[in-house]
Formats: sequence, structure tokens, C-alpha cells
Amino acid sequence: MKKIIFAFACFGIIESANAQQGKLVSTWNALESYKKGEGVSNLEAALPYINEAVANEQTMNSARAWWYRSQVYQFIASEKEIHGKYPEAGLEALVSFKKMNEINDPKFKDWEDAVKNLTALSTTIFNDGVDQFQAKKFDLAAKNFGLIPEINTIIEARGGKSPIEAKTALDNAAVSAENGGLYKEAVDVYSKLIAKFPDVKYYNILYQLHKKNSNLDAANAIVEEGLVKYPSDKDLLISKVNALISAGKSGAAVDYLKKIIDQDPTNEVLYVALGQAYEQLKDETHAREAYGSLIKLNPNSFDGNYGMGAMIFNKAKEITDQMNALGYGKADQVKYEELKGNRTKIFGEAKPFLDKALTIKPDNASVKAALGNIDSLTK
Repeated sequence: MKKIIFAFACFGIIESANAQQGKLVSTWNALESYKKGEGVSNLEAALPYINEAVANEQTMNSARAWWYRSQVYQFIASEKEIHGKYPEAGLEALVSFKKMNEINDPKFKDWEDAVKNLTALSTTIFNDGVDQFQAKKFDLAAKNFGLIPEINTIIEARGGKSPIEAKTALDNAAVSAENGGLYKEAVDVYSKLIAKFPDVKYYNILYQLHKKNSNLDAANAIVEEGLVKYPSDKDLLISKVNALISAGKSGAAVDYLKKIIDQDPTNEVLYVALGQAYEQLKDETHAREAYGSLIKLNPNSFDGNYGMGAMIFNKAKEITDQMNALGYGKADQVKYEELKGNRTKIFGEAKPFLDKALTIKPDNASVKAALGNIDSLTK
């Protein structure tokens, strides 16, 4: 009796295996019909067959099964007629490719075709990300862009070349996450960018991102980390100074910059940061000294001339506000003319520095705007 039961059990296993192979054959037939131009309905018809096959223990470790599944979902992802019904088709195709790569069956002979398909899939997923970004579906856009480096890893491991650069995709993923208010995701992507494609701008972006989300410890930590690699970056230096000032350590901020200047007295960036630090402390006298030192060091410094000119120019705003608050009485008119004269003096002092800045950078919009205001308000 036991032998008979065992025989039936074996028969059941064989029957199950045959059933799964039948599902693979049905999937293959549907794919061939689609490739012959017989309609996208064949792709949808293939889905239950192939998904049941990869879920069954008899075929879940079959590279061939996952190969068929990758094709079904990839074709769905490329067909506008049905892609909307399966918005994550591209992601499912990638899951299948990753499973194939994981199984790594030495008997699987179609890797050359698989790499071609995966290469095409990377473009599809990237374009999906673009469409989703434009539709303000920032979470999906970030997810799609973020998959490109994974795809590239498989393609390159199999001897192929991806059409989408990992850096481009990660940049887009980071911006998408930021636009979607996905703080953690944005931080994760920028951290990957720093690790794979070092650039000071990512440290500055992360600083602003942490600061915006009131994570001041993380903000200060990323500035310190960035300064180790980019000790002369103006934005990082200013961020450190801002952090010190925010912590009520104004003297420490200035002392910090002075110390670095003593070590590197020809570094123009440091004088700019010092001038801006003094401006934040509303210490005009020392800010003038800092910008003046920079101009003395390099008369053609745009930052020195613009920093000095803009600082002086901005003093006129308070006077303009006072002028606008006056009434129409005789005393008010007398006061108005007095204030106007003071403002003209300020403009006259700022103008030479701004003129010089414009000769250095003739297309700078901020300088043009300031000089335009001076011109219109002193006529």
C-alpha cells in the first residue's frame, strides 16, 4: 500500500511539473503572437500563466521562466495602449532580470538578448520617470530614476553598456525626491551621489536639505565632512559660519575665518566669507575691511567689488522705506528731500564698485539690476 501511495505521489509531482512547463509554453506562444503583430491582448493573456509559473516551486528557479516574464512586462511597459493599466510594468521587468541574474544558470544561453532587452528597459524606465516628474508624481519619478544604477550594474556585469548614465539618473532621482518633499529619500540619494560621484555641490545641497527639515546636527555634520574634502569652498565656509552664528557663537565664526586667512592669506574665497559673516553680524566697518582687503589683493575680484557695492547699495532700502512712509505735508516734503539726498550719496558710493563688477562680469543680472535702480532713482 505504501508503494502505491508513493507511486501516486511521484505521479503528482510529475503532473505538477508538466503543468508548470505548460504555462511556460503558453507564455511563449503568447509572446510569439504579440511579436507577430497579433495585438497587446496576448501580453495580458500571458500574465496569469507566467506569474503562476514563477510562483510555483517547480519553476520559480528557472532562468527561462524569469526570462519570459521579463519580456512580457517589458513589452507591456513599452505599449502605451495598456501601460496605464500596469504602471509598474517596467519595475516588474527589472525584478525578473534581477532574478535571472541571481539564478545565474550556466545553461541559460539568451543573455545576449536579455542584455539588449534590459538596455531598452533602462530607457523605458528613465522616460517613465520623466513623464511622472512632469505629472508631479515625484515619488514614482524618484523610484524609477533610482533604479537605473541597478540596471546598469547588471548590464555592465554581462558585458553591455547602458544608454543612461548613473549620475544623470541619480541627479534626477534626488531632485524628484526633493520636489516631492521626500526628505529621507532625497538624503539617501544625495549620499549615494557623494559616494559615487564626489562633488562639493552635493554637500551644500544636503546642508540646505537638513537645515530645511530642522535637522541641525546633520546639517552641521555634513558641512564638517564637506570641509575636510573642500576646505576652500565658499558656500561650505559660509554655512559653517552661519551655523556658528546660529549657535550664538558670532565671535567664533569670525575667529574661525581669521584663523584660516592667516594660514592661507591669498585665498580670495575666505575674504568673501569673512565679509558676509560680518554683514550677518551687521558689522559694516569690519565687512568693509574684509571686502577692501580682497579688492587690494585682487582689484579685478568680482566678489570683492560686488560684495562691497551690494552691501553699500542695500543700505538705501531702509531710507527708501522711510521716504515711502512720509505724508504730503510741507515738513514731510522737506524730510523727503533730505532722505533722497542721503540715498543719492549711498548710491554714489556704491556705484563705482558695481561698475567695476559689471566690467568683470558684463552679463551678471544682479549687478545690472542694481545699477538700473541707481540710474532710475537718481534722475
